[in-house]
Amino acid sequence: MKYKLKVKPSKELGHKFEPFEIEIEEIGWDQRVIINDEYQKAIIDKELNFSFWSKIIFNNTHLTKEELHKYSYEEIHSFALTLIEEANKKK
Repeated sequence: MKYKLKVKPSKELGHKFEPFEIEIEEIGWDQRVIINDEYQKAIIDKELNFSFWSKIIFNNTHLTKEELHKYSYEEIHSFALTLIEEANKKK
């Protein structure tokens, strides 16, 4: 099932951009496990970088490189964090 995910700037990280919505597929259990494993590994390995945030988005949406390239670093960072939060919401 597709739905719109609202991405807002992270006040904690000082992000400043207009909120936007992206249509995504519902995140299932298998996808949730992979997202969390990748996130935990990146934290342990201290690799929370642009490549990681981009990978989270590419692996969990249908966005192309060209579509993602239109967003700023802050928007991509917040988008990936929002996907992680969405995956872990109580269902």
